[in-house]
Amino acid sequence: MASAEMITDDNTLEDILGAIWCAQTDLLAENPEFSRSSQLEGVIERITEKLSRCKNETRRNWFTKALEYAQQAKECHGRDAPQAVALLRKVEEYLAQGNKAHRRKSRFVVGVEGDIQGTGRPTSRP
Repeated sequence: MASAEMITDDNTLEDILGAIWCAQTDLLAENPEFSRSSQLEGVIERITEKLSRCKNETRRNWFTKALEYAQQAKECHGRDAPQAVALLRKVEEYLAQGNKAHRRKSRFVVGVEGDIQGTGRPTSRP
């Protein structure tokens, strides 16, 4: 992938994880199907593109850390493929945590009787 214009899908988390899985598979393959370096560049580009659209600060922090690990994987893939694969696993973990981050704050709690009690955070929902 040469630029973000090359990303023709929605670049969802699943798309990024798919690119990571392909890169991990080829990193450990004796005869990789695609260039390892270009696959890692593709992962980095996907995360960078995702970050460019991310407005949630907490989520952005998780994705930024995932991007750092992806860049480290690209730097070490020629010398130590197993280390690059381990770094890509960290990328997966950080992306998964970041994807959950924007859903963690509850705006209200439903009581046992079905009554809705606010948590004090502003919300547009009842």
